[in-house]
Amino acid sequence: MKKFFGKIINYIKNTAWIQPLLIVCVIFLILFLLQPIANGISSIVSCIGNKNSMTEVTFKEYTELVEEAAQKGTDEEPIQFIVVFTQDGCEHCETMRPYINHYIKRNEDVKIYNVDVTFNSSKSRFNDKTIKGSTVHEGLGKLDARINEFYQEGNSVNAEPDESSDLSLLGTPTFMWYVNGLEVRIDVNPATPENHAGFSEYIKFPDSKDYANWDEPFVAEDLLN
Repeated sequence: MKKFFGKIINYIKNTAWIQPLLIVCVIFLILFLLQPIANGISSIVSCIGNKNSMTEVTFKEYTELVEEAAQKGTDEEPIQFIVVFTQDGCEHCETMRPYINHYIKRNEDVKIYNVDVTFNSSKSRFNDKTIKGSTVHEGLGKLDARINEFYQEGNSVNAEPDESSDLSLLGTPTFMWYVNGLEVRIDVNPATPENHAGFSEYIKFPDSKDYANWDEPFVAEDLLN
């Protein structure tokens, strides 16, 4: 076998016209493989950017987090976290996700929770089985009303109520900043910041003087049907 391959190698070495042909073949092979390799790298980068770095919780767990913060948080030792409501097929949610991932990677001390509010219309139920109701309004109407109450108290949510919709204000993504169980800021369907530095400025908690214009924590479990 060694003699056989040795003869082939010697033949190639001694045959001048074969060498350029082999070089051309190698070049074409490299060019042929470059695109699949580039596509593979792009897919890997995309997956990394679109993975969910937020802590996923159910709707019920979200209400429990709010209740616990309201009971245990103090002015001296506040319990702060951000809740982001998303759903499958939400283009703005996917656009925002890499910014969130980038921020979490550099700010691990900030707690950001993710609640999936996807409604499966073919099965008339939510993917999250802790959200009860056979319609969007039945499952999320109380949370929507809470956001609307926040808005009616004169606080901005960067959206206007749409009374013709199942949910007048709640959309995806919706960001809610909590301090000791109280919403200090709500942003419905925010515009994507142009860069990560802009997102860092966007996501930070407001100063206490800029908290929302209300001070009544609610019984979060009332959101559950």
